[in-house]
Amino acid sequence: MLRFTKIVFLLGFATNVYGNKHLLSETQSLTLTTGRMTTSRRSYSIAQLACVGGPCRHSPNIIQCTNKGTDGYDIQWECKGEMDENYKFGILDVVCEGYDYPTDTYILVGSCGLEYTIEYVSMSYPEEVGIYSILSTLIIIFGIASCCSSDPTHSSNRGWYSGLGTGAVLGSVASRGSYRSYGGRSRMRSGFSGTRRR
Repeated sequence: MLRFTKIVFLLGFATNVYGNKHLLSETQSLTLTTGRMTTSRRSYSIAQLACVGGPCRHSPNIIQCTNKGTDGYDIQWECKGEMDENYKFGILDVVCEGYDYPTDTYILVGSCGLEYTIEYVSMSYPEEVGIYSILSTLIIIFGIASCCSSDPTHSSNRGWYSGLGTGAVLGSVASRGSYRSYGGRSRMRSGFSGTRRR
């Protein structure tokens, strides 16, 4: 009975340990989430997602990295996440724990995390705002001109101010619309990464 118990224990131990050993080259994808930690065995746990530079407040909550093959040395990844359209990934680094030593081709399952930076995307935003500002000015001028070109016998100061007010309101709406079109939108961003071992 004692021998049987020992055999069961050893089988359970082997399954627990070696069941978590996996070739990194056979890992097709990694789904990583903000606030979660990686597994560890001989090293230390790290955050699944760690922004290490740039405006980190715009970090995605979930990033998925897909195995794109090897560069002859290690696995290359394409990582995608949704963030504000004004930002993109900078430098990315997938970090995994080698099973028996850092450069082991086998890794501990669940030990991979992603370190990354975020960069601002240079857009034509100021130019576009300038165009809408010009459009707003033209609308105001049109409002004034349409009032002043009316029949003098029927025009009044009230009409002049009414035309000016209408132009100003329309210009303000156009301007606010231009700002809204650039705010609060997100899009899927992607970046490429090699592999670092720990």
